[in-house]
Amino acid sequence: MAYCNQTLSGIILDCTSSMGGIKTVYIANYGDVQDVQMDAENGIISGVTMASGATFKPYQFRKGTSSMNSTLTADETTGLNYVTTNVDLVFTKMETAKRLEMTALSQGQLAVIVLDSNGIYWYVTPDDYAAASAGGGETGTAKGDRNAYTLTLTAENTTYPIEISASAVEAIIA
Repeated sequence: MAYCNQTLSGIILDCTSSMGGIKTVYIANYGDVQDVQMDAENGIISGVTMASGATFKPYQFRKGTSSMNSTLTADETTGLNYVTTNVDLVFTKMETAKRLEMTALSQGQLAVIVLDSNGIYWYVTPDDYAAASAGGGETGTAKGDRNAYTLTLTAENTTYPIEISASAVEAIIA
């Protein structure tokens, strides 16, 4: 009988602090990403080549409002195996400039990089684009309620988001 054997390395206990949340999201048009270079030895992305003049734009939000999560979907009977990653963003204060940006983001095919609260950059779209899958705007009811736009970007790829080096990100952001 044949088996699908993989090279396993194990995972040791990591006792260092690990914080939740994300700091910044960088977004570009997926079609503007021309090439992604992998450092095969370290398993991280070492560079990204963009179309002439294209860059990733920063999207910032209040601490404790936005997140990234990935879910593996696997079905042994069909051989199906992919990862869905959702990037949930909250932009406080509804206003025209943000409304126009939310509209553009909700209609695009996007490349996405997330900077997490541990200072690690994650390339969310290694083999397919992200697209808006949910969103909304709310004024709240009481004076203390949130007034904000929300947007969920969803990507389906063959792997979890891949770490990308800080130097590679610095070379492609606006």
